[in-house]
Amino acid sequence: MKNGPDQKFEVGDRVKFVLRNGKLEGGVVRAVILTTTGHVLNVSFGPKGDLAATVNARQVMEELPAVN
Repeated sequence: MKNGPDQKFEVGDRVKFVLRNGKLEGGVVRAVILTTTGHVLNVSFGPKGDLAATVNARQVMEELPAVN
């Protein structure tokens, strides 16, 4: 991750992340789960926000600016 592994995530944050198949996506954090191996994020993405993924914090490339 660009900003370091200790970055804090909150529900509603917009992030750019890498899926397991290598595709780069942007989405909105819907849940943050603290595990023994680090933070895990439930993220919704897609054109309508109807797709979901569970990603490790290491898969997050950057935090995107908020949309007004």
